[in-house]
Amino acid sequence: MKRLVVATVAVLYLPGCSSEQAIHLTGPPAAAVVSEEIPVAGTTARRPPTSAERRSIVGALLEYRPRTPSNACWRFHLRVSTLNERWADAGVTFARPYRKCTLFNGTMLMQSLGSLWRIVSSFSSDEPCDLAPPGVILSLYGVCFFPVARSARATRGEAAELRDVLSHSEQMRRFVHSRAAIDFIAVLGPGRSFAVAQVSTGGPVGRSATFALRRAGDDWDLVRWTVGYELNWCRVAPPAVRRLFSLRC
Repeated sequence: MKRLVVATVAVLYLPGCSSEQAIHLTGPPAAAVVSEEIPVAGTTARRPPTSAERRSIVGALLEYRPRTPSNACWRFHLRVSTLNERWADAGVTFARPYRKCTLFNGTMLMQSLGSLWRIVSSFSSDEPCDLAPPGVILSLYGVCFFPVARSARATRGEAAELRDVLSHSEQMRRFVHSRAAIDFIAVLGPGRSFAVAQVSTGGPVGRSATFALRRAGDDWDLVRWTVGYELNWCRVAPPAVRRLFSLRC
């Protein structure tokens, strides 16, 4: 007589683990790197200048670079912060013909001193959050960068926990197929309950992504991510962290 043997297989699921293969993540580096910065994105709060503001701002720009044949093609595009109306942004586009015209890539941050305006800074990439009073840079550009050295870097234990959550997440598998490097993790807010991680793939055509996580009891939940740097903190950061960066959402 044959016996029928029924085998019962128990599958154990562990917190933070997935039935799919985990992404191999390295980092973050143990030592602080001066160039590390947290990209902070938010909602702009700006308006066109009044006629008087426009005359004054353009006057300051032309005093800095007088009208000549080399810049006759310039067209100024001005925006004033509604968070602090003493600050404005001056962008430049170029009108045809371009012959003998000085072309450049950049924008100028302007500050009002009474009825006069002055150029505070000229730059071609994203600007630091503390270049102007709290919230002003975000109100004008929608994104700025905050040095990691001024934030709470992840401890070794926090980094290990967050790396495990990220490596097993579906979001990470959408971003990369096998391996990536964590460039930095910053842990912020009361109780160190909010974390931001920047991850890159390296290689000749490297990509980067930003992940936001919030602590729920003893675990971390990945709440949002984006390819690149401009993760909108208004949607993910708790109020205490938004106040830290003067986010007006």
